[in-house]
Amino acid sequence: MTRRILQFRLPDRFIVGTIGMPGERTFYLQVRQGSELVSVAFEKQQASVLADRVDQLLDEVTATR
Repeated sequence: MTRRILQFRLPDRFIVGTIGMPGERTFYLQVRQGSELVSVAFEKQQASVLADRVDQLLDEVTATR
């Protein structure tokens, strides 16, 4: 599979969500910037790591204020 790198410098929206019943869920990441909208399916573990990293970043921002 070809690897694509997408960059959104100032996204308007960033959402992680699921579709499906527990045990059969598909996880999605969706980003919108202007008229561009990208949705990517990914694994539950990746969603967990992403959530942990966002939490760390928010802690860092709060600590600098």
